[in-house]
Amino acid sequence: MWRSGLVVNKPSALKRGARIGLLAPAGCVDDELLSAGVQALRNEGYEIELAPGISERKGYLAGDGEKRARDLEAFFYRNDLGAIFCARGGFGSVQLLPHLNPNIRSYPKIFAGYSDVTMLLN
Repeated sequence: MWRSGLVVNKPSALKRGARIGLLAPAGCVDDELLSAGVQALRNEGYEIELAPGISERKGYLAGDGEKRARDLEAFFYRNDLGAIFCARGGFGSVQLLPHLNPNIRSYPKIFAGYSDVTMLLN
């Protein structure tokens, strides 16, 4: 049987009252839809923290790739965050890969997103 040797660090379950970091690693977000999503999560009992660059825009992207990578890394390194949610998908996640430190896998978090963000999820 083949084994990759990959070690999986499983994060803890997310509980009501937990703090969730919300960022945009790919496409830029619509401020009105972002506010509605934040309110929905708060209504479910979660504390929400927006990444510093979540509202930035560079063409169709949510700001510069290196800055988006720094926001993602900063959230992974924080012990007070139980999860990281991506505000939207869309093209652009591949631009983060050269800027990410592989060490973030040592800081397990629930990490949720869709579309182009799948590259980061993997």
